[in-house]
Amino acid sequence: MTDCYQPIEATYHLTRQCLEACYEFRNPVAIVTKGRLILRDLDLLQRLNKVAAARIYLSIPFASDEMSRAIEPYAPPTSVRFETMRQLVDAGLPVGLMLAPVIPALNDRDIPELLRRAADAGARTAGYTALRLAGSVAPVFLKRIQDALPLKAQRVQSLIRQMRDGRLNDPRFGNRMSGDGEIWDSTRKLFDVSLRRFGLTSLGDERDARRAEVLQRERFEGAQVDVGCNAPAPPPNLFTRSDHPQQGFLNFG
Repeated sequence: MTDCYQPIEATYHLTRQCLEACYEFRNPVAIVTKGRLILRDLDLLQRLNKVAAARIYLSIPFASDEMSRAIEPYAPPTSVRFETMRQLVDAGLPVGLMLAPVIPALNDRDIPELLRRAADAGARTAGYTALRLAGSVAPVFLKRIQDALPLKAQRVQSLIRQMRDGRLNDPRFGNRMSGDGEIWDSTRKLFDVSLRRFGLTSLGDERDARRAEVLQRERFEGAQVDVGCNAPAPPPNLFTRSDHPQQGFLNFG
């Protein structure tokens, strides 16, 4: 899975065609992206959000433009992504922050600032995932760190292994998007404290609330049918997978 607003989308319009199909069938969508190109589809996302649901999460893992350019050189810098978030909020769309990936010794200390800026931009929710170095992604990431931050590269790799039981990746379902040990526990606690401090809702809580809303609506419409009223068909259920969607111009998340 990759970012659906890669630069090539400006030419092929594949994502927009998918959104048009979702609008036609009233199918809810959740998008995670780093790309400013999403603003091209504001009109369609607004219409889709009215008939089903359109949830958008801006992937912003670094607080500074300098670090963002060093690790993600082909993606928009942090300041541009927060401005994109603000424009989506101003358009009336529900927007959240996806802080992914969290990389020990590189951006874990950025968590409070990123959540504060997200709240200031009007985001409602926030989520996070640990760095996941599956398969061929590992050598790409390690080379990027070595080239961009040679003085930090060894420590970053060591801490990744500490939260992955000595490995760079844990492929087990339910574990691959998080970590273990003291390092990951401190990251989780910092995120939870910052979430409450800035009045944001966790991604899991938002998903549970949305599911409850859908179930309540289905029960109400079912009751209408029982007494002979002409109720519309129940809305389709939202995604139920427990894994957060992964995304990125380089898929380190």
